[in-house]
Amino acid sequence: MAVNKVKEIAVSTADGNQRENLRKLAATAMSSKLIHRNSEFFTKMVVDAVLSLDQDDLNDKLIGIKKITGGSLQDSLFVNGVASRRPSRTLDLSNNPKYFKNPKIVCLNVELELKSEKDNARILKISTEYGAATGAQTQSTCSNILPQNLGTCDAFEERQIGSERFNFFEGCPEAKTCTLVLRGGAEQFIAEVERSLHDAIMIVKRAIKNTSIVAGGGACEMELSAYLHNFADKKVPTKQQAIIKAFAKALEVIPRQLCDNAGFDSTDILNRLRVEHKDGHVWAGVDVQQEGVRDNLQAFVWDQLWSRSMLYKLLQKQAVLSFQSTKQSKIKSQTFNKELQEVYHLELHKEL
Repeated sequence: MAVNKVKEIAVSTADGNQRENLRKLAATAMSSKLIHRNSEFFTKMVVDAVLSLDQDDLNDKLIGIKKITGGSLQDSLFVNGVASRRPSRTLDLSNNPKYFKNPKIVCLNVELELKSEKDNARILKISTEYGAATGAQTQSTCSNILPQNLGTCDAFEERQIGSERFNFFEGCPEAKTCTLVLRGGAEQFIAEVERSLHDAIMIVKRAIKNTSIVAGGGACEMELSAYLHNFADKKVPTKQQAIIKAFAKALEVIPRQLCDNAGFDSTDILNRLRVEHKDGHVWAGVDVQQEGVRDNLQAFVWDQLWSRSMLYKLLQKQAVLSFQSTKQSKIKSQTFNKELQEVYHLELHKEL
């Protein structure tokens, strides 16, 4: 019953400005993070990263992240393609051009005669990655290279970032991938930025895959609670009414816990939420920013329909298991008491 109701009130995000909706959704995910002051900057980066992937697959592992200490958060970059550190012991090409538009790229598997075996392996690995992304086929010789063996991209650039040099291959035709170059003052802070961006990326990814959403912040639970209370009062005259009402009451634990976690008066806010939902405000939920009640759908506090449906199914199964466990414990207790009484009467009979 609860699952059917939540499916009925769910809203589709397929209509409207997808990019703007995703940015606001990512901003909500960042509101409690250290980067919330720079959320406008990072939400664009997150949405661009997810939309650059293959939309049928949305493999977030294809979003590469490079962390470079130094600079400010605003110095972070989004690269629509492959980016990698330039090996420090390659040939000196300081006088060569650093930017090429629509270049032809050859991927060579040849001995580079560097002193370090580690450098050789690293350069070969990087060259293989570039070749796969640009469509270049690996060649074992520099002679007889055919045009169909060459790769290409929209632009190549070698750029200095902090104390390191990077090669950027942007607009690679054979790979739906991107790279986020993160800057910051300390490694620990950049690591926290990475975790925050990962959370936002996963939320945006889910929003693209599942366009049916409901409002969070306890709004969905309060609406279901009001619906179940009303259904039990009008259509369930038997003892089952108590079971439905108990489940409805249990749903209010979620908004109550949100209030307790934020240090609010949970009794006052829950009473206000009950009034709001009785008046037909379906998406009224807890406002943790202003200590009150608001329309959480308009505030972009969203949750996926599938996750809420799975949650209510899990709650129902847990309630059944709990009831069965209690019933079995009661039966075992009654059996034990009966056996204990039989032993007592037997011992008493022996004494007599």
